[in-house]
Amino acid sequence: MKTYLIENRFTLDPVNKLLTDQRGKTVVGTYEAQTLTQLVEARDAGDGTIGPIPKYSTQIYTLRKLLGVKSIETVRGLGYRFVGSLTLRESSKAKPKITGDIPCEFPGCTAAFASESSLRGHQNIRHHRPIDALGVDLNRVAIEEQEPFRPATPQYNSTEDFLAAALQRLKVRRVQLGEQLSKLAALKLEDSQLAEEERNVIQSLENIKRIKHAEGAGDEVTAHLHERALEAAGH
Repeated sequence: MKTYLIENRFTLDPVNKLLTDQRGKTVVGTYEAQTLTQLVEARDAGDGTIGPIPKYSTQIYTLRKLLGVKSIETVRGLGYRFVGSLTLRESSKAKPKITGDIPCEFPGCTAAFASESSLRGHQNIRHHRPIDALGVDLNRVAIEEQEPFRPATPQYNSTEDFLAAALQRLKVRRVQLGEQLSKLAALKLEDSQLAEEERNVIQSLENIKRIKHAEGAGDEVTAHLHERALEAAGH
């Protein structure tokens, strides 16, 4: 049986699409393990890339968190390429076929699965049990740490589901931005009206000052003429 040693820490079983740590614990879901298998097989074939990029973006994000960002590089226009440490291991001893003997253990559920990753996906989707990308039960972590439960990042069955959810979030955000822009337009109109009123008030003040100045000049001329008249009468 052929397996791969990934980054000297994880074992990839390309047949069963499983990625396990040194203790044999499954560390990612089926989709992520399948994506890593495609990357490794593409590297063996010589091409090395898989794509298109949007199809694998969710799985690549999870794998980079586990293996390291530098383990998988993005090739513009082509897709992704695995560039991390990779060792092929072959064993003549056949591994027993995995059967669906892992029960769900959720009250009232009788389902059983062939792998822990399949079980996690079932529990997360069917029973809304929060499991993170490394297989950690967040409910149990919250209880052990005596902290309030923090919801896990939603898990998606496929890239199509992930993109559909992202599209819905974008639509909601656009509606919110539209409301904010409407409020902004109303504020701009109000600001323009206030500016016009301010200009009118300033113009009125300037007119009043000119009128007062003209009246003051007229009084001075009248007084001067009166003095000239008195002088003429005295002579």
